[in-house]
Amino acid sequence: MAQTSVTTDPVGFSTTSCLGKSDTYLGIPFTRPPEFTGTVQSANAETLTINGAPGWAANQFVYAAGTQPKHYYIVISNGGASNPKEGHIYSVTSNGSNAVTVDTTFDNLTGVVANTRAALIPYWTPATIFPPNDAGVSFTSTTSPPTYKTELVIPNTWSGGINLAPAATYFFISNGSNVGWRLEGDNSTDHGTAT
Repeated sequence: MAQTSVTTDPVGFSTTSCLGKSDTYLGIPFTRPPEFTGTVQSANAETLTINGAPGWAANQFVYAAGTQPKHYYIVISNGGASNPKEGHIYSVTSNGSNAVTVDTTFDNLTGVVANTRAALIPYWTPATIFPPNDAGVSFTSTTSPPTYKTELVIPNTWSGGINLAPAATYFFISNGSNVGWRLEGDNSTDHGTAT
């Protein structure tokens, strides 16, 4: 009898209890599931052409308010004898039927070789971490700003100095028809898809 070995990506969940009326630093220990995995046919400084014919719609991996609610990044995996970009992630700025263009503000794709593995993954957002239907279970809704209940405070990690103001602070409001994740200072615009 032939034996086969079956493996899968790790799956599961993690729960963390946070002390009420306090600040708790958290990180998301998992990525969201990849929506595409494949290998690179060729690369230049800002674009990866993918092997095969994935047949993507133009800009299907680009956020579009009201029609496409996800923001995506591509993560570079193993490939080639030496891969200087393994583990690097890049935000997607556009895509064609088999090519992905990325944000190269801080780094570029130079060094990625043919047959390197890559995966397209949606970013976590306030609404995917804490879905609105979890209000009262995993977070507490704010009913009348500026008396905030649960807040997501995004630290400013790219500026030098001490006692820096946060980069952004989000809260969930539930006040009549005004329901959803909001940015402090903007109590009416939906920020549930912010990255």
